Amino acid sequence: MTPPQMKALVYTAPSQFSIWQEPVPLPAKGQILIKGASWTKPNIMLRNSDVPYLNQFLPKIIPGHEVTGTIESIGEGVDGYAVGDRCVVEPAVFCGHCFFSRRGNAVMCERMGGRGFTIHGGFTEYILTDATRVFKIKNLADEEAILIEPTSCAIYAMDRLQVKVGVEALVIGAGPSGLMLAQLLKINGASKVVIVAPAGSKMEVAKRIGAGDEYVELDRTDTQAGWQTLKKTHSRDFDVVVGSRHVFALPSVVKMAVKA
Repeated sequence: MTPPQMKALVYTAPSQFSIWQEPVPLPAKGQILIKGASWTKPNIMLRNSDVPYLNQFLPKIIPGHEVTGTIESIGEGVDGYAVGDRCVVEPAVFCGHCFFSRRGNAVMCERMGGRGFTIHGGFTEYILTDATRVFKIKNLADEEAILIEPTSCAIYAMDRLQVKVGVEALVIGAGPSGLMLAQLLKINGASKVVIVAPAGSKMEVAKRIGAGDEYVELDRTDTQAGWQTLKKTHSRDFDVVVGSRHVFALPSVVKMAVKA
């Protein structure tokens, strides 16, 4: 008898994806099988072969970092969950054995991986994961639940920033994390929040929800012109600068911060 099949979007090489048919996995001891309802944001960097971050993506990986869905089946030895429970999945992967993991500081794991990067993610009909990575949800829609992880990252960033009332802040990037940070900065007393990001749909969302007070749109073919304009209009720089895109934004973060 042929085992049940599922469809999955598979990353095969930079700029290349395929739809594959795969057998639906069976949960082993300590595992949970989830029927996916993933609303994860596309990994834009998968399409850019010149991005150094691509060395973290394994070939033939199923992308999709954030995952939500409904429990389909449960492996032996798993308590506290039932078939039909709605849930989200922890997207980070920790080894549990390195120096930092054993000290309880897993976020510094020396062999950290990520769902959709080093293990299969949410662009598939079914997701198999360890039960320790699963968290039940009740009163959130899928579209809301999928943002739990990036929202927690933004809140953690605010805890580290210790923003004072009246600061002027610059947010680099208008993706989900950037827009969350911009709104949290305003809620916590920033007198001005400026969002700088490439022109496009994300910046349109930022404007529509009123995430910032000012918006600087970058031309993707000549970003330096936008940065120069920003530097002229804000010659005293910013008290708080947050780069929400990725590590490659770090030089821009440093350049725009007030020199203490």
